[in-house]
Amino acid sequence: MNMVFHVGLMAMLGICAIMDCVYRKVWMPLAGIMLCYVVAGNLLTESIHWQGMILGITVGVFFYLSAVITRGQIGRADGVLLGILVMAWTPWKGILFVMYSFLYSFIAAVVMVVLWRKGRNASMPMVPFMWIGYLTVLCL
Repeated sequence: MNMVFHVGLMAMLGICAIMDCVYRKVWMPLAGIMLCYVVAGNLLTESIHWQGMILGITVGVFFYLSAVITRGQIGRADGVLLGILVMAWTPWKGILFVMYSFLYSFIAAVVMVVLWRKGRNASMPMVPFMWIGYLTVLCL
């Protein structure tokens, strides 16, 4: 059941990643479906990680407020998805997920600046790196 849960969540996150790359937007009703899926999955698996749920809410609120403060430099949907995906893990794996997601995006940003000569203000989608980070934590 646990692996099926994560595969379903990765499929929805993959759809969000494709939408973020193509349209630069994430369909927020799908994020709502993901939230319901994570909460229901935690309740049905009999291993509710309350600390992970609280950490996920905290991470989501922090990055959502960061998006509002930076006026869109960080996407609001990125903050919401980070919070939802952290809720799917235990606290330590949730922290690892966030770290890997930002590590992969940092590597891509360095490649963009150094190899492709993009400027500091070049934008890139974050959700594909969340997908890769989620896959990394799933494989650990």
